[in-house]
Amino acid sequence: MNPLAAFGTIDPRVLEVGGVGLFALGLLAFTFLTLNAPDSLPYRLSTRYVTFLEAKLRLMFVPTSGRLIAVGQVAAVVALVALRIVANPSWALPAIGVALVAPTFVIERMRKKRKLAIENQLNGFTMSLANALKATPSLANAFQTMAELTAEPMKSELSYAVKAMRFGASLDQALLLMASRIGSADFDVIVSSLLIGRMVGGDLPSILESTAQSLREMTRLGQLIRAKTAEGKAQLWVLAVFPMFLIFGLASLMPNYFDVLTGSVAGYVLAFLSASFWAGSIILARKIVNVAI
Repeated sequence: MNPLAAFGTIDPRVLEVGGVGLFALGLLAFTFLTLNAPDSLPYRLSTRYVTFLEAKLRLMFVPTSGRLIAVGQVAAVVALVALRIVANPSWALPAIGVALVAPTFVIERMRKKRKLAIENQLNGFTMSLANALKATPSLANAFQTMAELTAEPMKSELSYAVKAMRFGASLDQALLLMASRIGSADFDVIVSSLLIGRMVGGDLPSILESTAQSLREMTRLGQLIRAKTAEGKAQLWVLAVFPMFLIFGLASLMPNYFDVLTGSVAGYVLAFLSASFWAGSIILARKIVNVAI
């Protein structure tokens, strides 16, 4: 009896799913072996990518492993490829692209959200630090006190700066490292005030109170500018999106409407010029409404 004859009684769909499953397992095994070969190009690229992810996460004191994220991406891509072969959904290919770029996008969004949260704490932090310096002349002791009283995410930054000073870093070094991690222009103003005040021997509490007042005024002006430019940004979105809806709408209602443009060289030239003017108007409008604060 032919042993392969038994496969004739099995549902072809089951064979297809089993084959795709074996393909996915083989692809995972190949990816695992390739990424663990130190001399291979994928290994070097994956190492750089994992290092990049972990560097971004460490700046936010997130304990998640970059390698775990990368492995999750590989598993998601393999699963989506297998799903594309089995069920052929239309959203599988865009989902693969999302799986490849989602971690970087999410981490960058987390960084911006954390930076905004810190900037919202700066006014109260500056006034509290000024009051702490009135009670103790040591800026390092004042920082330690603030690390115990300040809420997250500023608390993590202050705690790390205090630990750095305990392990031998100078106060100036701890402040500069803290400023580089946060990446906020407002916090850079506070650090500059502290460093200059320490250098020239000024009254630090008074300097910090003046800096806090300046930050409040800068925040007020920033909110005013954002409110004034909000209408312009809304118009920019309409300018960018509306022509696309108009083109697709006309093409759907009257399929031959754009034949005059696609049927001759002059039509293509006019379409290219129109698209160029449209793109130029968007770029120009963006430069106008994006006011640096």
